Amino acid sequence: MGVFAGPDVIEDGLVLALDPTNTKSYSGTGDTIVDVSNNIGSISKSSGLAFAGSESQKYFDYDYNVNTDSITVPHNSVLNYDYANWSYNLWIYRESADQSGWQQIFIKGSGSNRRPGVWFYSGDTTALHITWNVQGSGQQSIGKTAFDIPIGEWFNIVVQARAGILMSFLNAVRDANSANISERAANSTDLTIGANSTTGYVSANMRLGYFSAYNISLTDEQIIKNYNALKTRFGL
Repeated sequence: MGVFAGPDVIEDGLVLALDPTNTKSYSGTGDTIVDVSNNIGSISKSSGLAFAGSESQKYFDYDYNVNTDSITVPHNSVLNYDYANWSYNLWIYRESADQSGWQQIFIKGSGSNRRPGVWFYSGDTTALHITWNVQGSGQQSIGKTAFDIPIGEWFNIVVQARAGILMSFLNAVRDANSANISERAANSTDLTIGANSTTGYVSANMRLGYFSAYNISLTDEQIIKNYNALKTRFGL
């Protein structure tokens, strides 16, 4: 039973967990979010980032037309995971198919240093663009995922490396596209969810219902378990 991160969520290797439905993570007011995995502590959200939802399902509501909507997780050594094995787990609701350029979901690093960086693919809201690179070392990426991201409903995305293979999952089903990655220098840059003034990318028109990170890769069975632990909350 997950004590902090939610019922039955995998806690082995968990280094970050943001859960807007959990009042221990966000009180409902103010611009401070708490990492309920107890590794990073206080995290800031932009003052204009809206908070909404029902008692059983709350979320942060990103507006594409507001390019400052963001959550900033201050750098912490737990986020400098071994390149070969790490995992991010997100619950997102894509509010519309409006698309103009690359809409950033999250990035650990800057425009030229991404460990990793994840966007909705430019011109195709049903795909992700997932990158891993350091300036001068070359970009390694899943240029475009093969799955179809739904519009107007909640979905679960997992982006991870397992034994040096970059991969992604939609609702616990592995995508057909993957990429081999190698070590890139660890950075001390913040983890940003949504818009980022350093990279120049705006956030997507989306709701964020859950965000977590692991310093290990998850097995297929663990990804399914995490999906099942929260899917009822999100109507699946």
